[in-house]
Amino acid sequence: MIHPNELRLLNWVKYDNRYFQIHSIAYVFPTLNTDEFGIGVVDYNNIQPVELTPDILEAAGCVYIDEIGAYYINGHSLFEFIDGIKFNIFSANDSDCYIRIKYLHQLQNLYWCLCGQELQIDLTKLNKEK
Repeated sequence: MIHPNELRLLNWVKYDNRYFQIHSIAYVFPTLNTDEFGIGVVDYNNIQPVELTPDILEAAGCVYIDEIGAYYINGHSLFEFIDGIKFNIFSANDSDCYIRIKYLHQLQNLYWCLCGQELQIDLTKLNKEK
């Protein structure tokens, strides 16, 4: 379960083993935006965070550079992975700020805070593969 205060509108979550964007957030029930049924009400207990995987990162426009061992977004090294994809490091300017990012909504929220715009993500292809 994701706590409501972790979410913003347009965050991606997992529901019924597929990916959906948050349409609205309420204390009791959030709504999801679905292509099939329109806006749907769900229970917070039924939505899960989307774990960061190479496929998810690629859908978010990230590019992995083997020589450096880091993922890049829009040409900037935002983080690198240590021990697979479970622990991430975010580097800003010449100083390091260590932040654990395990889920897509956390990456979206960090990107929003740093850049002031939504991270463009296309998970529709991944839904069709399920």
